[in-house]
Amino acid sequence: MEHYIGVDYGSKLAGTTVICHYSNDRLYCHRSLKKKDADQFILEFVSANSIRTVYLDAPLSLPSALLGKGDNYFYRAGDKVLGAMSPMFLGGLTARAIALKDKLSKLGVTCHEVYPGGHVREVFGPESYSKKDKTLINPFYQRLKTEIDLPTVDCPDNWHAIDSMLCWLIGQRHEAGAARSVGDPHEGIILI
Repeated sequence: MEHYIGVDYGSKLAGTTVICHYSNDRLYCHRSLKKKDADQFILEFVSANSIRTVYLDAPLSLPSALLGKGDNYFYRAGDKVLGAMSPMFLGGLTARAIALKDKLSKLGVTCHEVYPGGHVREVFGPESYSKKDKTLINPFYQRLKTEIDLPTVDCPDNWHAIDSMLCWLIGQRHEAGAARSVGDPHEGIILI
């Protein structure tokens, strides 16, 4: 197994958090269970598999104005460049993600913020990626497989698994020095 994973981060108990990892020449996706703590699911997976780096689709920092620097209380520099949601709008999810990053750090695990939507817009174009249309999952998955160039599990039936694969792909690119970094290093970098 590789030492890094991609995680599409969802609501704590909704069963929408998905981990993507590489093992035995394949990509695998593992989904959290409904009514079970998604953060604990990630922590247990990381500990059980000696993961050193997590590529997480969630804000891992706050706008600098909240720390007394600058005047934008809603968006970080990277959010503005990428057209991403405000960490403040995501509220509780942002707080959970930052807390998870801190817990992972205490375990010696590095956590990077990634933005699958930004990667999709840059590489594939936004028209192929609409989370409101499940009929686009298979065509998008077929295109994604050509970029990943690895055998994967069967086509997922939800966008959460697709996003976890994109998180893993951004992680793979980052490990190879090819991911794009967006934002202010003093405020928070987003990888795409």
